[in-house]
Amino acid sequence: MVRSRKGADAIAAMEAAEMVIADFNDSESLANALGEIDRAFLLTNSSEQAEDQQCRFVDVAKRVGVKHIVKLSQWAADADSPVRFLRYHAAVEQHIKESGMAYTVPPTESVLAGTIGFQRPDQRAGQVLRGGWHCED
Repeated sequence: MVRSRKGADAIAAMEAAEMVIADFNDSESLANALGEIDRAFLLTNSSEQAEDQQCRFVDVAKRVGVKHIVKLSQWAADADSPVRFLRYHAAVEQHIKESGMAYTVPPTESVLAGTIGFQRPDQRAGQVLRGGWHCED
């Protein structure tokens, strides 16, 4: 999903990808983009609009029949956080839960990188990091 064709030639040229144009502020364009898929990955820019945009995406996804949302959130997301960024992630996670759709909220790359980075190399060797995933079907 891209906002415009400008600069999206590389995506359009990918064999396994189908490019769609949509805007997180436009429900109708989201409905057109999400209309024939079962699962959606949700990630927007971090801005003052992010909570509204992501909740709109969830509402439209449910309306058009998306069955599962994967939302990249943030470690320590909490509705009572003093940090706006963490409050909006918590609000969107709750909105997804209340939607009744299946969902997955994986840990962010920064959390994984930080967790792995704090281990000694001999502790990391041959290990697969598990945990931090929140899923419900």
